[in-house]
Amino acid sequence: MNSTTSTIDDASRLDLRKQALCDAEMRQAHYLSHPVVTDSLHLATEPVKEVFEVVQHLIIHRFPGSPFIGAFRMGKTHTIQILCDELRRIFPKLAIGTLIAKKHDKPTEKAFWGDALDDYEHGASLYGTAPERRRRFMSMIVSAVLSVKGDQYVFFVDEGQCWTLSEWVWMRDLTNDLKRRGIRTTTIVFAHEELNVLRDMLISTGRTDLIGRFFHTPYVFRGLRNESELQSMMQCLDDPSKHEHPCGSGICMSEFFLPAAYCAGWRLATEAPHLWAAFGQVAARQGRIAKDIGMQWVMSSIRAWLFIVANYDSADFKSPPDSWVEAIGASTYQASLQ
Repeated sequence: MNSTTSTIDDASRLDLRKQALCDAEMRQAHYLSHPVVTDSLHLATEPVKEVFEVVQHLIIHRFPGSPFIGAFRMGKTHTIQILCDELRRIFPKLAIGTLIAKKHDKPTEKAFWGDALDDYEHGASLYGTAPERRRRFMSMIVSAVLSVKGDQYVFFVDEGQCWTLSEWVWMRDLTNDLKRRGIRTTTIVFAHEELNVLRDMLISTGRTDLIGRFFHTPYVFRGLRNESELQSMMQCLDDPSKHEHPCGSGICMSEFFLPAAYCAGWRLATEAPHLWAAFGQVAARQGRIAKDIGMQWVMSSIRAWLFIVANYDSADFKSPPDSWVEAIGASTYQASLQ
């Protein structure tokens, strides 16, 4: 039975490979849904692994929470998705959810709970008074914990710098009420450096209730800092066991775009020195040094480069001169340094 299954699997895999690499019509369909093209690829980079170790520690020891603070375009939203997926795998009795902090000119509790319900795709996010919406959201959290037979809930808050003192007080009250119901919470905040302004204000005014609950120990959420980290990340795109498309085809991210080059031994990871040097060259135009490069800029550059060089695919493929600089230009990285 196992031998037959293996043969069928191999046949299916070969069929998928032919579709994705040789059949023009099917290749176009797979191209349009490709994770690189749709910007839906989640990579566990070194910075992401560092964050995971901290988050895992906070959860195991049931700390109330801490913020991760980094510049824009560091890949915070994608990191949250990776963390959620991995935590659910490791901790099956852990309930998890993500709130996306919204900025309002005049924050109201009604809008706050409406936003929270909407983040959880609740159909009644626009209906009811503030207390009704709050009870609705509370019920969702309690149900989620009961459904996994646990006693702990992890909130991820994305764009945490958007909330004012009022929103954090409402969040504090929610976690207090959950605790009274036997549910311990951990709140992991991802935010831009603007969050430091709020944290400093809370410290200066003695708001230890909020500092201890959400902002006790800030951690830096960084980008890629050297060529070695960049190369390690790019190696993931060369490995079908980590990322493949179409699913079950055994075609890694780089092979899909440059199949002849890949078959002849070329790997995207060998381009890391060229990409890192190109980032340095572009940064120098602004009198800056390339450091802490966010995943938005890295993946946008790789995506643009793959689009540029796809027509150059061959067994003796070599990266065209200045193609990486051109690709970085398409990512708007230089504009972010101004």
